[in-house]
Amino acid sequence: MIEAVDIIYGLAWGDEGKGKIANAKAKHYDYVCRWNGGPNAGHTVYVKGKKYKTHSIPSGIFAGKKCIVGPGCVINMDKMLEELRMLTLAGYDVNLVKIHPNAHIITEDHIAYDKQFLSHLGTTAQGIAPCYADKMLRREIRRSNLSLSLCRARDFRATNISFTAQGRSISHVHLQLPTS
Repeated sequence: MIEAVDIIYGLAWGDEGKGKIANAKAKHYDYVCRWNGGPNAGHTVYVKGKKYKTHSIPSGIFAGKKCIVGPGCVINMDKMLEELRMLTLAGYDVNLVKIHPNAHIITEDHIAYDKQFLSHLGTTAQGIAPCYADKMLRREIRRSNLSLSLCRARDFRATNISFTAQGRSISHVHLQLPTS
């Protein structure tokens, strides 16, 4: 049973150094979780003089801690897999990364809509707002809708995967990891 939880929360919509703080404190915890947000920003962390950048995976991975990508997150699977690949090649145990089944998937449609209709607002054009809009309208694609487990690196062997989720055929989500 979890007896206590510490929360690192930013009030300036990013760039406060949350990832660096979480990385520095991670050794004292069993889990490092990301509960909300998309891959538009990220964390830059230095480990033994080497620079790492993550956008979706919590920085606790660098301390060998279990990392949870929570249900309030929106995930660009291509970017997530790039991060998993980078961490795997650097020797980190990506089996520690778990993606909550209710985390939402950013599709190419979300990105295209963001670029076409929201760019005048100064968005990062990464489909985050349209994905959250679909979440609120309950027409989202969740991690649990995917036909493959996204919880372990060894599951990422296929490329150019097409799947059907909630009656919507999605052919533009391409999952890739190196074949080793």
